Parts: sequence; structure tokens; C-alpha cells
Amino acid sequence: MKKITIIKKTWLKKSDTKQSFELDSSEKVEVKAGAEYPIVAIREAKNNHLSFTLDGLVLGAKKYNSWYVYKPHTSLGGSPQSSLEVPQTDELPKMSGSIDERVVAFCDAKGYPLDRSGDVNIIGIEATLELKKTDSQ
Repeated sequence: MKKITIIKKTWLKKSDTKQSFELDSSEKVEVKAGAEYPIVAIREAKNNHLSFTLDGLVLGAKKYNSWYVYKPHTSLGGSPQSSLEVPQTDELPKMSGSIDERVVAFCDAKGYPLDRSGDVNIIGIEATLELKKTDSQ
């Protein structure tokens, strides 16, 4: 099983472009050095961050399973992230686990928004629909 290890006190965040102080408390979790988390997917993100999906675990007030973390504050398999090969943003991670975990990991890897406000993750696809009235309405 793959795992990510936090090697320096840091924040798990829901954004790779905002600083932790810019985020609402529900969009971040402070973690201490030495914390280890099982993961099903990991990829490079913007601003020297990693995006990862937890394996069978949720964190934070809204119970998210996908987070961003500052890459230099992590290790994978005992090696600092700077020396690891991590998939680039246009590559999909190899996924295992249940279908719902794989769908969430896929959406996170592609950058598709997910609505995690309820008990069910729903893929947020923006579309404009025109509804036309028919004579029967």
C-alpha cells in the first residue's frame, strides 16, 4: 500500500494556489511531522504541491479524502518528494479500491470539481441547458 508521510509540520489544503491563512478552517487540516496516510493516488500539482487521495480515510470538518500538500514537507516510501518520480498533472494515477474511490481519484486527477457538502460525492459538471416548453406543459 502506498502512503504519504509528513516530514515537517504543515497543512493539508483544498487549494494548491492559496496560502493556508487564506483558507477557511473547513478547507485545511494542520498535520504534525511523522503523520502517515495511506493513499490511492498522487500527482504533481501547481506551486510545488502534491495532490493526493486518501485510501479509506477522510479528514477535516467536511470529511474530504483528497488534499493538496506542500511537496517539500512530505516523503513517499521513506524518500523526500524532491527525489521521487510523481505523475505529472496530465497523467492519470493508477487506481485501486472501490469504484467510488476510483471515480473520486479520477476526478481529482483531472481537476473536475466534486461537491462534497453532503453524504454523497457528486461530480460537478457545468452545463447550460435550455428547457423548451411543449404544448403538453
